[in-house]
Amino acid sequence: MGWTEVLGTATYTSPSGKVSTLNIETATQTTAKQNTTFTFPGIDGAYVQDLSRGGRVFPITAIFHGADYSTEVSKFVLSLEEVGQGKLEHPVYGSRVVVPTGSISRKEGLVEKVGFATVSVSFAETFEELTFPVSSELSSAKVTEDANTFQATGITEFAKSLTFDTEVENIAGMNNLVSSVKTVAENLQASITMEKNIATAFSTLVESFTFNVKDITTPTSEIASIALMLIRTPARVFVPINTQIDGFGRVIANFIGAIEKPDGSNIPFNRFGTNALLVRASIVALCESMLYGNITTRPEAVYAAVAILDLNDKVNNWVDKNTSSLSSGAGSSAVVDVGESYNNVQMVVSHAVRYLIEVSFGLPMERRVILQDDRQILELLPTLGLSVESDLDFFIQSNRLTADTIEVLPVGTEVLYYV
Repeated sequence: MGWTEVLGTATYTSPSGKVSTLNIETATQTTAKQNTTFTFPGIDGAYVQDLSRGGRVFPITAIFHGADYSTEVSKFVLSLEEVGQGKLEHPVYGSRVVVPTGSISRKEGLVEKVGFATVSVSFAETFEELTFPVSSELSSAKVTEDANTFQATGITEFAKSLTFDTEVENIAGMNNLVSSVKTVAENLQASITMEKNIATAFSTLVESFTFNVKDITTPTSEIASIALMLIRTPARVFVPINTQIDGFGRVIANFIGAIEKPDGSNIPFNRFGTNALLVRASIVALCESMLYGNITTRPEAVYAAVAILDLNDKVNNWVDKNTSSLSSGAGSSAVVDVGESYNNVQMVVSHAVRYLIEVSFGLPMERRVILQDDRQILELLPTLGLSVESDLDFFIQSNRLTADTIEVLPVGTEVLYYV
Protein backbone atom coordinates (compact mmCIF):
# COMPACT_ATOMS: atom_id res chain seq x y z
CA MET A 1 0.00 0.00 0.00
CA GLY A 2 1.50 3.36 -1.04
CA TRP A 3 1.76 6.29 1.37
CA THR A 4 -0.92 8.27 -0.52
CA GLU A 5 -3.43 5.49 0.15
CA VAL A 6 -3.24 5.81 3.94
CA LEU A 7 -3.92 9.56 4.12
CA GLY A 8 -7.11 10.83 5.71
CA THR A 9 -9.19 13.38 3.79
CA ALA A 10 -10.52 16.62 5.23
CA THR A 11 -12.18 19.60 3.56
CA TYR A 12 -12.08 23.27 4.46
CA THR A 13 -14.75 25.71 3.24
CA SER A 14 -13.62 29.35 3.43
CA PRO A 15 -15.91 32.29 4.39
CA SER A 16 -16.47 32.98 0.67
CA GLY A 17 -17.45 29.36 0.02
CA LYS A 18 -14.21 28.20 -1.56
CA VAL A 19 -13.66 24.47 -0.86
CA SER A 20 -10.23 22.83 -0.48
CA THR A 21 -9.66 19.06 -0.18
CA LEU A 22 -6.88 18.26 2.28
CA ASN A 23 -4.85 15.08 2.66
CA ILE A 24 -3.59 14.58 6.22
CA GLU A 25 -1.51 11.89 7.94
CA THR A 26 -2.40 12.49 11.59
CA ALA A 27 -5.40 13.71 13.55
CA THR A 28 -4.60 16.08 16.42
CA GLN A 29 -6.86 17.99 18.80
CA THR A 30 -5.92 20.22 21.73
CA THR A 31 -8.29 21.62 24.33
CA ALA A 32 -7.47 24.32 26.86
CA LYS A 33 -8.97 23.95 30.32
CA GLN A 34 -10.05 27.19 31.99
CA ASN A 35 -8.90 27.13 35.59
CA THR A 36 -8.11 29.57 38.37
CA THR A 37 -5.75 28.44 41.12
CA PHE A 38 -5.98 29.86 44.64
CA THR A 39 -3.20 29.44 47.23
CA PHE A 40 -3.36 30.50 50.86
CA PRO A 41 -0.58 31.52 53.29
CA GLY A 42 0.23 28.78 55.82
CA ILE A 43 -1.80 26.14 53.99
CA ASP A 44 -0.21 23.47 51.84
CA GLY A 45 -1.79 22.74 48.50
CA ALA A 46 -4.15 24.83 46.39
CA TYR A 47 -7.79 25.18 45.49
CA VAL A 48 -8.36 24.95 41.72
CA GLN A 49 -11.59 26.43 40.38
CA ASP A 50 -12.80 24.69 37.25
CA LEU A 51 -14.25 27.24 34.79
CA SER A 52 -15.11 24.73 32.04
CA ARG A 53 -13.02 24.48 28.89
CA GLY A 54 -11.80 26.81 26.20
CA GLY A 55 -12.16 26.25 22.48
CA ARG A 56 -10.80 23.16 20.78
CA VAL A 57 -7.93 23.59 18.33
CA PHE A 58 -7.24 21.28 15.38
CA PRO A 59 -3.67 21.64 14.07
CA ILE A 60 -3.21 19.96 10.68
CA THR A 61 -0.51 19.54 8.11
CA ALA A 62 -2.13 19.19 4.70
CA ILE A 63 -0.17 17.32 2.01
CA PHE A 64 -0.40 18.31 -1.65
CA HIS A 65 1.11 16.33 -4.54
CA GLY A 66 0.50 15.68 -8.20
CA ALA A 67 0.64 17.71 -11.37
CA ASP A 68 -1.52 20.63 -10.09
CA TYR A 69 -0.27 20.61 -6.50
CA SER A 70 1.16 24.16 -6.64
CA THR A 71 -2.15 25.65 -7.81
CA GLU A 72 -4.07 23.78 -5.11
CA VAL A 73 -1.62 24.92 -2.42
CA SER A 74 -1.95 28.56 -3.49
CA LYS A 75 -5.75 28.39 -3.49
CA PHE A 76 -5.75 26.84 -0.02
CA VAL A 77 -3.41 29.47 1.42
CA LEU A 78 -5.51 32.27 -0.08
CA SER A 79 -8.66 30.75 1.44
CA LEU A 80 -6.96 30.68 4.86
CA GLU A 81 -6.20 34.39 4.55
CA GLU A 82 -9.88 35.30 4.12
CA VAL A 83 -11.55 37.15 6.98
CA GLY A 84 -14.35 35.34 8.79
CA GLN A 85 -15.46 31.90 9.87
CA GLY A 86 -14.99 28.77 7.79
CA LYS A 87 -16.05 25.14 8.12
CA LEU A 88 -13.69 22.21 8.67
CA GLU A 89 -14.91 18.71 7.83
CA HIS A 90 -12.46 16.49 9.73
CA PRO A 91 -12.19 12.70 9.09
CA VAL A 92 -11.99 12.06 12.87
CA TYR A 93 -13.56 15.04 14.65
CA GLY A 94 -16.42 15.76 12.27
CA SER A 95 -17.84 19.13 11.18
CA ARG A 96 -16.59 22.23 13.00
CA VAL A 97 -17.04 25.98 12.58
CA VAL A 98 -13.50 27.33 12.74
CA VAL A 99 -11.17 30.28 12.27
CA PRO A 100 -7.54 29.73 11.10
CA THR A 101 -5.18 30.96 13.82
CA GLY A 102 -1.48 31.53 14.31
CA SER A 103 1.03 31.17 11.47
CA ILE A 104 0.29 29.55 8.13
CA SER A 105 3.39 27.57 7.13
CA ARG A 106 3.90 26.47 3.51
CA LYS A 107 6.79 24.14 2.55
CA GLU A 108 7.62 22.56 -0.80
CA GLY A 109 10.69 20.80 -2.16
CA LEU A 110 12.89 22.36 -4.80
CA VAL A 111 15.60 19.65 -4.96
CA GLU A 112 14.13 16.70 -3.09
CA LYS A 113 10.46 15.79 -2.98
CA VAL A 114 9.74 17.90 -6.05
CA GLY A 115 5.98 17.98 -6.79
CA PHE A 116 5.23 17.71 -3.09
CA ALA A 117 4.19 20.44 -0.61
CA THR A 118 2.74 20.80 2.87
CA VAL A 119 0.71 23.55 4.56
CA SER A 120 0.54 23.64 8.35
CA VAL A 121 -2.19 25.60 10.10
CA SER A 122 -4.23 25.46 13.31
CA PHE A 123 -8.03 25.71 13.12
CA ALA A 124 -9.66 27.05 16.30
CA GLU A 125 -13.28 26.10 16.90
CA THR A 126 -15.53 29.13 17.41
CA PHE A 127 -19.10 30.05 18.22
CA GLU A 128 -21.02 30.92 15.07
CA GLU A 129 -22.24 34.01 16.96
CA LEU A 130 -22.69 35.12 20.52
CA THR A 131 -26.25 34.60 21.72
CA PHE A 132 -27.42 36.61 24.70
CA PRO A 133 -30.23 35.26 26.91
CA VAL A 134 -32.88 37.92 26.44
CA SER A 135 -36.65 37.98 26.55
CA SER A 136 -38.62 40.45 24.47
CA GLU A 137 -42.00 39.42 25.94
CA LEU A 138 -41.91 41.93 28.81
CA SER A 139 -40.99 44.86 26.54
CA SER A 140 -43.69 43.81 24.06
CA ALA A 141 -46.34 43.78 26.80
CA LYS A 142 -45.17 47.18 28.06
CA VAL A 143 -45.52 48.71 24.59
CA THR A 144 -49.16 47.63 24.45
CA GLU A 145 -49.84 48.69 28.04
CA ASP A 146 -48.32 52.16 27.58
CA ALA A 147 -50.12 52.62 24.26
CA ASN A 148 -53.46 51.95 25.95
CA THR A 149 -52.55 54.43 28.69
CA PHE A 150 -51.77 57.03 26.04
CA GLN A 151 -55.18 56.37 24.49
CA ALA A 152 -56.87 57.46 27.73
CA THR A 153 -54.70 60.50 28.52
CA GLY A 154 -54.60 61.63 24.90
CA ILE A 155 -58.42 61.69 24.71
CA THR A 156 -58.68 63.76 27.89
CA GLU A 157 -56.06 66.29 26.80
CA PHE A 158 -57.55 66.56 23.31
CA ALA A 159 -60.98 67.35 24.71
CA LYS A 160 -59.46 70.12 26.86
CA SER A 161 -57.44 71.57 23.98
CA LEU A 162 -60.44 72.46 21.76
CA THR A 163 -62.48 75.63 22.23
CA PHE A 164 -65.28 76.68 19.86
CA ASP A 165 -66.59 80.13 20.74
CA THR A 166 -68.02 80.90 17.29
CA GLU A 167 -69.60 79.03 14.40
CA VAL A 168 -66.57 79.92 12.26
CA GLU A 169 -64.25 78.23 14.76
CA ASN A 170 -66.52 75.20 14.90
CA ILE A 171 -66.56 74.80 11.11
CA ALA A 172 -62.79 75.33 10.89
CA GLY A 173 -62.23 72.69 13.57
CA MET A 174 -64.52 70.20 11.85
CA ASN A 175 -62.86 70.74 8.47
CA ASN A 176 -59.40 70.34 9.99
CA LEU A 177 -60.39 67.07 11.65
CA VAL A 178 -61.83 65.62 8.43
CA SER A 179 -58.83 66.80 6.40
CA SER A 180 -56.38 65.39 8.94
CA VAL A 181 -57.98 61.95 8.98
CA LYS A 182 -57.99 61.95 5.18
CA THR A 183 -54.24 62.62 5.29
CA VAL A 184 -53.76 59.69 7.67
CA ALA A 185 -55.74 57.34 5.45
CA GLU A 186 -53.88 58.35 2.27
CA ASN A 187 -50.44 57.80 3.77
CA LEU A 188 -51.23 54.45 5.37
CA GLN A 189 -52.79 52.83 2.31
CA ALA A 190 -49.78 50.56 1.72
CA SER A 191 -50.34 48.93 5.11
CA ILE A 192 -54.14 49.05 5.21
CA THR A 193 -54.69 47.20 1.93
CA MET A 194 -52.43 44.27 2.90
CA GLU A 195 -55.07 42.60 5.08
CA LYS A 196 -58.77 42.56 4.22
CA ASN A 197 -60.07 42.55 7.80
CA ILE A 198 -57.85 45.50 8.74
CA ALA A 199 -58.94 47.40 5.62
CA THR A 200 -62.59 46.78 6.51
CA ALA A 201 -62.11 47.91 10.12
CA PHE A 202 -60.26 51.01 8.98
CA SER A 203 -62.96 51.99 6.47
CA THR A 204 -65.63 51.54 9.16
CA LEU A 205 -63.71 53.81 11.53
CA VAL A 206 -63.27 56.48 8.83
CA GLU A 207 -67.02 56.47 8.16
CA SER A 208 -67.80 56.60 11.89
CA PHE A 209 -65.33 59.44 12.40
CA THR A 210 -66.74 61.52 9.51
CA PHE A 211 -70.32 61.02 10.73
CA ASN A 212 -69.55 61.94 14.35
CA VAL A 213 -67.51 65.02 13.44
CA LYS A 214 -70.49 66.42 11.57
CA ASP A 215 -72.86 65.60 14.43
CA ILE A 216 -72.64 68.55 16.83
CA THR A 217 -74.02 66.42 19.67
CA THR A 218 -71.05 64.01 19.60
CA PRO A 219 -68.70 64.62 22.56
CA THR A 220 -65.17 65.69 21.66
CA SER A 221 -63.80 62.78 23.68
CA GLU A 222 -65.67 60.28 21.47
CA ILE A 223 -64.30 61.90 18.32
CA ALA A 224 -60.77 61.67 19.75
CA SER A 225 -61.30 58.02 20.71
CA ILE A 226 -62.35 57.09 17.16
CA ALA A 227 -59.40 59.05 15.70
CA LEU A 228 -56.90 57.22 17.90
CA MET A 229 -58.37 53.80 17.13
CA LEU A 230 -58.29 54.72 13.45
CA ILE A 231 -54.56 55.51 13.57
CA ARG A 232 -53.66 52.48 15.69
CA THR A 233 -55.58 49.96 13.55
CA PRO A 234 -53.02 49.76 10.65
CA ALA A 235 -50.30 48.96 13.19
CA ARG A 236 -51.63 45.38 13.44
CA VAL A 237 -50.85 44.54 9.80
CA PHE A 238 -48.11 41.95 9.22
CA VAL A 239 -45.93 43.78 6.67
CA PRO A 240 -42.22 44.61 6.35
CA ILE A 241 -41.37 47.20 9.00
CA ASN A 242 -40.05 49.60 6.37
CA THR A 243 -43.60 49.88 5.03
CA GLN A 244 -44.84 51.01 8.46
CA ILE A 245 -41.93 53.39 9.01
CA ASP A 246 -42.54 54.99 5.60
CA GLY A 247 -46.31 55.23 6.12
CA PHE A 248 -46.36 56.69 9.62
CA GLY A 249 -43.34 58.82 8.72
CA ARG A 250 -45.33 60.44 5.90
CA VAL A 251 -48.30 61.02 8.24
CA ILE A 252 -46.05 62.80 10.72
CA ALA A 253 -44.27 64.83 8.02
CA ASN A 254 -47.64 66.14 6.78
CA PHE A 255 -48.48 67.58 10.20
CA ILE A 256 -45.21 68.93 11.58
CA GLY A 257 -44.28 71.28 8.76
CA ALA A 258 -46.13 74.36 10.03
CA ILE A 259 -45.71 76.46 13.17
CA GLU A 260 -49.01 77.93 14.40
CA LYS A 261 -49.21 81.62 15.34
CA PRO A 262 -51.89 83.40 17.41
CA ASP A 263 -54.43 85.35 15.34
CA GLY A 264 -56.88 86.40 18.06
CA SER A 265 -59.12 83.35 17.59
CA ASN A 266 -59.12 79.80 18.86
CA ILE A 267 -58.48 78.34 15.40
CA PRO A 268 -54.65 78.01 15.66
CA PHE A 269 -55.00 76.46 19.12
CA ASN A 270 -57.64 73.99 17.93
CA ARG A 271 -55.59 73.07 14.88
CA PHE A 272 -52.48 72.51 17.00
CA GLY A 273 -54.46 70.44 19.53
CA THR A 274 -55.77 68.19 16.76
CA ASN A 275 -52.47 67.76 14.97
CA ALA A 276 -50.52 67.20 18.20
CA LEU A 277 -52.86 64.34 19.09
CA LEU A 278 -52.52 62.76 15.64
CA VAL A 279 -48.71 62.94 15.40
CA ARG A 280 -48.25 61.50 18.87
CA ALA A 281 -50.77 58.80 18.07
CA SER A 282 -48.75 58.06 14.92
CA ILE A 283 -45.58 57.61 16.98
CA VAL A 284 -47.45 55.25 19.32
CA ALA A 285 -48.95 53.29 16.42
CA LEU A 286 -45.54 53.01 14.73
CA CYS A 287 -44.13 51.56 17.94
CA GLU A 288 -47.03 49.09 18.15
CA SER A 289 -46.49 48.04 14.54
CA MET A 290 -43.05 46.70 15.48
CA LEU A 291 -44.81 43.97 17.48
CA TYR A 292 -46.65 42.78 14.36
CA GLY A 293 -44.12 43.69 11.65
CA ASN A 294 -42.05 41.29 9.60
CA ILE A 295 -38.51 41.80 10.95
CA THR A 296 -36.07 39.38 9.29
CA THR A 297 -32.54 40.64 10.03
CA ARG A 298 -30.58 42.29 12.81
CA PRO A 299 -29.82 45.49 10.79
CA GLU A 300 -33.57 45.89 10.10
CA ALA A 301 -34.36 45.86 13.82
CA VAL A 302 -31.63 48.39 14.61
CA TYR A 303 -32.72 50.61 11.71
CA ALA A 304 -36.31 50.58 13.01
CA ALA A 305 -35.17 51.56 16.51
CA VAL A 306 -33.16 54.50 15.14
CA ALA A 307 -36.06 55.59 12.89
CA ILE A 308 -38.50 55.62 15.82
CA LEU A 309 -36.14 57.70 17.95
CA ASP A 310 -35.56 60.15 15.08
CA LEU A 311 -39.28 60.64 14.36
CA ASN A 312 -40.03 61.03 18.06
CA ASP A 313 -37.40 63.78 18.34
CA LYS A 314 -38.90 65.60 15.36
CA VAL A 315 -42.39 65.45 16.86
CA ASN A 316 -41.18 66.70 20.25
CA ASN A 317 -39.31 69.61 18.64
CA TRP A 318 -42.41 70.55 16.64
CA VAL A 319 -44.62 70.46 19.74
CA ASP A 320 -42.15 72.64 21.67
CA LYS A 321 -41.95 75.23 18.89
CA ASN A 322 -45.73 75.46 18.55
CA THR A 323 -46.23 75.71 22.31
CA SER A 324 -43.71 78.55 22.44
CA SER A 325 -45.22 80.33 19.43
CA LEU A 326 -48.83 80.11 20.62
CA SER A 327 -47.91 81.17 24.16
CA SER A 328 -46.18 84.33 22.92
CA GLY A 329 -49.23 86.04 21.44
CA ALA A 330 -50.74 88.93 23.35
CA GLY A 331 -54.09 87.98 24.84
CA SER A 332 -53.79 84.37 23.69
CA SER A 333 -55.48 81.70 25.70
CA ALA A 334 -53.10 79.31 27.43
CA VAL A 335 -51.92 76.31 25.47
CA VAL A 336 -53.20 73.16 27.12
CA ASP A 337 -50.54 71.20 28.96
CA VAL A 338 -49.86 67.88 27.25
CA GLY A 339 -47.26 66.68 29.74
CA GLU A 340 -49.03 63.47 30.73
CA SER A 341 -49.55 62.20 27.20
CA TYR A 342 -45.98 63.28 26.41
CA ASN A 343 -44.71 61.01 29.19
CA ASN A 344 -46.88 58.16 27.93
CA VAL A 345 -45.47 58.48 24.43
CA GLN A 346 -41.88 58.51 25.72
CA MET A 347 -42.58 55.30 27.65
CA VAL A 348 -44.02 53.64 24.53
CA VAL A 349 -40.96 54.70 22.52
CA SER A 350 -38.56 53.50 25.22
CA HIS A 351 -40.12 50.05 25.46
CA ALA A 352 -40.47 49.70 21.67
CA VAL A 353 -36.77 50.47 21.15
CA ARG A 354 -35.84 48.04 23.92
CA TYR A 355 -38.06 45.39 22.31
CA LEU A 356 -36.32 45.86 18.94
CA ILE A 357 -32.85 45.62 20.44
CA GLU A 358 -33.80 42.47 22.36
CA VAL A 359 -35.33 40.90 19.26
CA SER A 360 -32.25 41.79 17.19
CA PHE A 361 -30.05 39.38 19.18
CA GLY A 362 -32.07 36.45 17.87
CA LEU A 363 -32.06 37.58 14.22
CA PRO A 364 -29.60 36.66 11.45
CA MET A 365 -26.37 38.63 11.52
CA GLU A 366 -25.04 40.48 8.49
CA ARG A 367 -21.90 39.04 6.84
CA ARG A 368 -19.89 40.12 3.80
CA VAL A 369 -17.34 38.18 1.74
CA ILE A 370 -15.41 38.95 -1.43
CA LEU A 371 -15.55 36.12 -3.95
CA GLN A 372 -12.18 34.64 -4.94
CA ASP A 373 -13.58 32.97 -8.07
CA ASP A 374 -16.53 33.30 -10.42
CA ARG A 375 -19.45 31.61 -8.68
CA GLN A 376 -22.87 30.43 -9.75
CA ILE A 377 -25.51 31.65 -7.34
CA LEU A 378 -27.21 28.26 -6.91
CA GLU A 379 -23.98 26.52 -5.83
CA LEU A 380 -22.76 29.51 -3.78
CA LEU A 381 -25.75 29.70 -1.40
CA PRO A 382 -25.28 26.27 0.26
CA THR A 383 -21.59 27.03 0.90
CA LEU A 384 -22.69 30.18 2.78
CA GLY A 385 -25.08 28.19 4.93
CA LEU A 386 -28.14 29.41 3.00
CA SER A 387 -31.02 27.49 1.46
CA VAL A 388 -31.78 27.88 -2.24
CA GLU A 389 -35.47 27.23 -1.53
CA SER A 390 -36.00 29.74 1.28
CA ASP A 391 -33.14 32.26 1.00
CA LEU A 392 -32.65 32.81 -2.74
CA ASP A 393 -35.13 35.69 -3.17
CA PHE A 394 -33.86 37.56 -0.11
CA PHE A 395 -30.24 37.04 -1.22
CA ILE A 396 -31.05 38.54 -4.65
CA GLN A 397 -32.83 41.52 -3.06
CA SER A 398 -30.07 42.11 -0.49
CA ASN A 399 -27.39 42.21 -3.18
CA ARG A 400 -29.55 44.05 -5.73
CA LEU A 401 -28.72 41.50 -8.40
CA THR A 402 -29.95 42.09 -11.94
CA ALA A 403 -30.75 39.77 -14.82
CA ASP A 404 -27.19 40.32 -16.09
CA THR A 405 -25.47 39.30 -12.84
CA ILE A 406 -27.83 36.78 -11.31
CA GLU A 407 -26.44 33.74 -13.17
CA VAL A 408 -22.72 34.11 -12.44
CA LEU A 409 -21.18 36.36 -9.79
CA PRO A 410 -17.73 37.44 -11.01
CA VAL A 411 -14.53 37.18 -8.97
CA GLY A 412 -14.06 40.19 -6.69
CA THR A 413 -17.81 40.65 -6.06
CA GLU A 414 -18.64 41.61 -2.48
CA VAL A 415 -21.54 39.44 -1.35
CA LEU A 416 -23.90 40.38 1.47
CA TYR A 417 -25.78 37.63 3.31
CA TYR A 418 -27.41 36.90 6.66
CA VAL A 419 -26.93 33.81 8.83
